[in-house]
Amino acid sequence: MSIFNARWISEKSGCEAPVFRKKFTVRDIKSAVIDICGLGWFELYINGKPASENVFEPAVATYEQLNGKHTQYPIRDIFTNPRVYFCRYDITALLKDGENLLSAQLGNGWFNQTRVLNEGTFYIGVPRLAFSVRIETGKGETLEIESGTDVKAGKSQIVENNVYYGEKHDLHLTDDFHDICFSEKNFDCAVEAKRPDGELTLFDYPAEKVIRRIIPKYIGTVNGKKLYDLGENITGRLKFDTSYGGKIIIEHAEELNPDRTLDFYTVGCKYTPWRIQTFECIGDALPHKDVYAHFTWYGFRYFTVEGEIENLVCEVIHTDIKRTSDFKCGNEVLNGLYDIYIRTQLNNIHGCVPSDCPHRERFGYTGDGQITCETAMHVFDVREMYKKWMRDIIDCQDVNNGHVQHTAPFFGGGGGPSGWGGAVIVLPYQYYKFYGDDSLVKKYLPNMLHYLSYMESRCENAVVVREENGGWFTGDWAYIEEGNVDKDGVAYLTPQFVNTCYLIKFYDRLLELDGLLKLGLEREALKRKREAHASAVVEKYYDEATGDFCRGFLAANAYALDIGLGDERTLNRLVEKYDGAGGFDTGIFGTEILVRVLAERRYDDAVFKLLSSRKEKRSFGYMLDSGATTLWEYWDGKESHCHPMFGGCVKTLFTTFLGIRVASAGYRTVEISPCDIEALGDAEGYITTPRGKISVAIKRRGNRGAVTVELPDGVGGTFRFRGLEAPLEAGKKVFEF
Repeated sequence: MSIFNARWISEKSGCEAPVFRKKFTVRDIKSAVIDICGLGWFELYINGKPASENVFEPAVATYEQLNGKHTQYPIRDIFTNPRVYFCRYDITALLKDGENLLSAQLGNGWFNQTRVLNEGTFYIGVPRLAFSVRIETGKGETLEIESGTDVKAGKSQIVENNVYYGEKHDLHLTDDFHDICFSEKNFDCAVEAKRPDGELTLFDYPAEKVIRRIIPKYIGTVNGKKLYDLGENITGRLKFDTSYGGKIIIEHAEELNPDRTLDFYTVGCKYTPWRIQTFECIGDALPHKDVYAHFTWYGFRYFTVEGEIENLVCEVIHTDIKRTSDFKCGNEVLNGLYDIYIRTQLNNIHGCVPSDCPHRERFGYTGDGQITCETAMHVFDVREMYKKWMRDIIDCQDVNNGHVQHTAPFFGGGGGPSGWGGAVIVLPYQYYKFYGDDSLVKKYLPNMLHYLSYMESRCENAVVVREENGGWFTGDWAYIEEGNVDKDGVAYLTPQFVNTCYLIKFYDRLLELDGLLKLGLEREALKRKREAHASAVVEKYYDEATGDFCRGFLAANAYALDIGLGDERTLNRLVEKYDGAGGFDTGIFGTEILVRVLAERRYDDAVFKLLSSRKEKRSFGYMLDSGATTLWEYWDGKESHCHPMFGGCVKTLFTTFLGIRVASAGYRTVEISPCDIEALGDAEGYITTPRGKISVAIKRRGNRGAVTVELPDGVGGTFRFRGLEAPLEAGKKVFEF
């Protein structure tokens, strides 16, 4: 017996947060392991003690086929492989000789979202549970205990729970559900539930955890509500004690209005004005410790409290991802950019899914994910996390035509065919370049090629012109519209141009991978298609008189240069425009491409000016000067204030300013070529590669100074600075200038 053939069960009334209890007797325990899945999320207890410190388990996945579901944009695709994750725990130390209790509390999670409203309603079914316990005794016997209708099930104190809206508790219903002595008189036998359609798969990736705790700062009373500040934008939940007999209401937001009321606009109320991230409970005047939301996180900095609570603490929650880098220099904007990117990215990793924002949508948008993945690899240990997310991308790819969704796991969402779906190529490529690990490329190469076939089917005269009927067809996103759109609001930098440039880049990356890994691709056929698209871009968008593409709007010239198009004038026009611009006008894709194209061509001064600018509504400095502790979705501050997409250029702190550049996949060899910018001041930092830590420190004394480079064992390369070129090998070396 195993979880693969265990019976799925639910609570008979279909309540949103049922408790399940199973008593069993065992003696002479040698080892015990449980496989368990509770959908949407579960908390498991053995004899009243939690079986794990992890939260929000199992991780979200594309649970089943969704064609025909109520979605904002039509979904007709047949997914490659819907999936449901289960968890495995060693519970040996939690069991005792004699009678034992296995208890689990379930919540809706992503499985039972009847009130999403963002992109449609993705209702899969009521919470359900399956488990299988395998116990080995000292006598060599094997005992197996599985879920079935002999399990007792009942309602809990959690009367409502929703990923987006929050939770409601009735403390009158609170009881010792996980105590073996709890009376089950109001519990009934569980009823059999439908087995999920997705492939049941062991989750062996980084888990979601309470990472740290913050004591909130009380900052006053507004309209009778106590107002608190965490000092930073986070994802997590509040925990408190209470003996209050009335209603307690906690509301969460990222920002304050001028009158110090909570500003709900940036967390999604523009679209659904009645949706506020709320925790609510009805008190019973009895003491309750550790009251908190069990089945959602909140994205917030500020919150208000109505009612009486004490011992208030905030638990910061995200996937357990470790920072493996550091950066500091003499420019406070660049230092601040590094700090707010870290917080933004971590706030947007839940269930090993990199999201666009942690409150309004919470989805694994493939556009945001692919544009930030290279930076994330430089800053964090995300090697295992991206394995899971790549599986998510493939699971919901259309098995028939190769279409890749805008979100993975799929929960709806708008976007474009290249900038979003192209994650299926970008992620394995960047994964190989950084880690030297070709497993994603080789495993998913057929899916990558299938996606290219899909993109070809969306072209007319070698230009990408559409995606799915009734859906979005987006190019750049969140750019500055002033001066960059026509009288009808249509961008001069067209979606057709952006998506075709991206498609050409995909061909370039596959050809590069084939040259490095001998993948056996039909190189000449790929080159012909690539050149057909490149010729079409030149014919349709290039101005021979000026050297501009799309009249130079929104870094269009950077897109062209990135795929080898244009001439010296194209580059000069790009540099001239942005070297003196004082800030950005680009969006989700243009920002990363612009900075990377300038950096690769060693226009270090222009890159420094852009990244360190404080220009109003056009810069990272403006965000910081406005009090931002996380990156914004738009330069002017409208919409979400926790969006990682502009963080795609943060890798430049390491690759350009410190000059740590990969010369061969996995950092077997490197080039260390720091920028020479006096305004940068002293600068130092490191990244952690598969071979160990690579660090660079630049110390200045006027026009003189020293660069210290330290490489791990097995890594060599070349050092270049101020005309000096010298070999590098493992160990520390100091170069004076």
